[in-house]
Amino acid sequence: PGPVVHTGFPDSYKNFPTIELSASSTSMSSFPAMQSYHSAKSSSSSAPALGRILPIVDTVEWIEQLVSTPGIEDVQLRFKDTTNYDVILDRIKRSSALCQSAGVRLWINDYWKAAIEAGGCFGIHLGQEDLASCVDAGGLDLIRDAGLAFGVSTHSYSELCAALGVR
Repeated sequence: PGPVVHTGFPDSYKNFPTIELSASSTSMSSFPAMQSYHSAKSSSSSAPALGRILPIVDTVEWIEQLVSTPGIEDVQLRFKDTTNYDVILDRIKRSSALCQSAGVRLWINDYWKAAIEAGGCFGIHLGQEDLASCVDAGGLDLIRDAGLAFGVSTHSYSELCAALGVR
């Protein structure tokens, strides 16, 4: 085969490099650990497992319907129809109250500041662009300090490398 051999494409995240997004972070703590639904079946870890299905919805009314649906353990609130902070905060507070009363974990997409202020949310999910602006605003430390779980969208191997760099 010669000095360079292609042995296959990497099959584990451990084989990808990471890109350090914020070398200036002051936090030494990490985000709460999570497991996939399937890996939790054979794991002895006490880390919470994501539910088998994670509905992503855009209204409080959908949250209200889903929290009473058997088998729903997590739900993500993702809306793009307003930039009014008071409206955003109100939706998150109402969704949080519904989820807490039903024992469902609430993930908030993008609006990390409002999720921290509202309280009662389980986690934050950011896309790559929102991740960059969150890092620039010192948001990762604030999210960590609030004890929230953290998820990042990845649509390519380079985005996976960036996400793996979030500690």
